[in-house]
Amino acid sequence: MTPKPLFVHIPKSAGTALLHHYVRLMGPDKVLHTYIGLDKPKQLMNSFLAKAASNPQEAAGDVKIALGHDADLAIPCLLSNDFKLVTLVRDPTEYLISQYNHIKFRPIEDDLSGRTEAQYRQDQAVRGEFSLEDLLDETEPNPQCQFLCKQLSIAVESNADINQEAVEQIIDRLFLIGTVDKLEPFNFISSFIFELPLEPVQVKNASNNRKAEFVSYRTREAIHEKFEMDMLLYNRAERKFDDKFAEIMGISQNVRKAWENHSANVANTTFSNVDDALLQKLNEYSVLLRYVDDLEARLESQKQELELLRGMVT
Repeated sequence: MTPKPLFVHIPKSAGTALLHHYVRLMGPDKVLHTYIGLDKPKQLMNSFLAKAASNPQEAAGDVKIALGHDADLAIPCLLSNDFKLVTLVRDPTEYLISQYNHIKFRPIEDDLSGRTEAQYRQDQAVRGEFSLEDLLDETEPNPQCQFLCKQLSIAVESNADINQEAVEQIIDRLFLIGTVDKLEPFNFISSFIFELPLEPVQVKNASNNRKAEFVSYRTREAIHEKFEMDMLLYNRAERKFDDKFAEIMGISQNVRKAWENHSANVANTTFSNVDDALLQKLNEYSVLLRYVDDLEARLESQKQELELLRGMVT
């Protein structure tokens, strides 16, 4: 029997794009939304759980893929029906940028939709003078690992318990793990393993939340330090996916040809508004700003040393 994917959607990690992708290719009846925060998905989820309580096989019968933030509610039923756990993780810096922009550019009317008072206050702060660095200060460490530990029932009493062992448990419990920056290879591998329709994922978002955001070298370092286990998870996921991709590419010439054809389709359906020359300039500018940041940091350190020496002399 061909396995089916149960996609654990880490927030801000391409799950919405994949949800729309699979609904478009297979129809809404084949996709189980494991979300409980929105009216229609909540109704569908409750209906599924009610049916699963009395007849798990019938409940899972028409579903070809399950996807959402609340996959843990469906796991007991679906895993017994040959579903396999899969997910995508994201570079911690890009994750935080996406979270920041989601808050900053979301329509104001959405602020009152299912938001707690504390979340609403944070939304308003981000729209004001709240910076990416401020959001980092208020974000708990390793949010992606935290999320997956809950979904996969990995016992951690507090954030401090999310360590290398927890990361290894996450990796071990997942049938397939990939990274957001390799979305199309992940799409191809998924279609091969789970016999899903193969078309390029529409990477243009359903919303206009994503905006360009420059992040200094020092801020990136601070993100990587606070999200140390998320960084470890990302690096482990990248290596594991690369190994899986190489393994599947080695199966036959037909598979490699299928990937070449798919890559050509991706190139033909992905559009960029950024001119190549401008992109090169932006890259050069980013390198220059990083250099300036380093100079500023060294200058500040030298100033402190100078003040210390002055104090010793006087």
